[in-house]
Amino acid sequence: MNKPLLTLGISLALSVPLLAQAGPKEDFNQLYSKAESAHKEAGTFQWTVTSDRLKAAQSAADEGDYEKAGKMASEALKLAEESVAQREQQQKAWRNVAIGD
Repeated sequence: MNKPLLTLGISLALSVPLLAQAGPKEDFNQLYSKAESAHKEAGTFQWTVTSDRLKAAQSAADEGDYEKAGKMASEALKLAEESVAQREQQQKAWRNVAIGD
């Protein structure tokens, strides 16, 4: 077998897992996108504290502190998901009051 080709193949095989791992910036971008989407999904039930966390996360990312930005985006995502859950719960409660079980 061709030794340089074998060496290249092994090098590529070993580097694939490294390429598949996302870095802090990519992790932040993914979390931020999910949080922003969930926040929009909450509609009129958006919590102001979620907006504050999103702004703080973006500010930290702009400064290059992706660890802090990721934590803030994660908090924003949890808050946004809770606001969506509140919206869904309120819609069910309204139906029960207005229409009945």
